[in-house]
Amino acid sequence: MSDKFTYLLRVRYAECDAQRVVFNAKYVSYIDIVITEYFRNIWGDYSNLLNKRTRHTSAQCQCELESFSYI
Repeated sequence: MSDKFTYLLRVRYAECDAQRVVFNAKYVSYIDIVITEYFRNIWGDYSNLLNKRTRHTSAQCQCELESFSYI
C-alpha cells in the first residue's frame, strides 16, 4: 500500500444548510467514515480487525476549518 490514501466522500443534500454549506458537526462523521475505510483498506473486513484484536477509539477530535465544503 502506498503512503497516500484517498477516499471519495459524497456530500448529501440533508447534510447542508440553505446556503449549501456542510453542517459543522458532519465533518466529525466524515472523519469517522474515512478512518473506517482506511482500516478496511489495510486489514480488510471487520472480522479481520477483530481477529487481530485491534481496537480504535477516538477520545478527542479537533478540526480546523480551512475552507467550506459545498454541495
